[in-house]
Amino acid sequence: MYFQGCVSANVVKREFKYLRTTDKRLFSIPLTLAVIEQLGNNEALAETASAFVSRFGRLQDTLGDKLLPQLLSYLGELILLNLLFLP
Repeated sequence: MYFQGCVSANVVKREFKYLRTTDKRLFSIPLTLAVIEQLGNNEALAETASAFVSRFGRLQDTLGDKLLPQLLSYLGELILLNLLFLP
């Protein structure tokens, strides 16, 4: 049986690669309060921080919305989406 989540797994790998690259740039220096206070004056650092937050959120969304449900389904788990995601 083929795991349908392989496409999602590839997306997660790609998103993780981009997040790791941004992580290395953002945390190449200690992220202190003084550095954070200078984000308004340092456009490159601010853009890197914004990219990190965006990529981290996108990775979480992909894991939770696509890959994990597909993986659990593949493993034979019963997923009751209506109960898990009540309005």
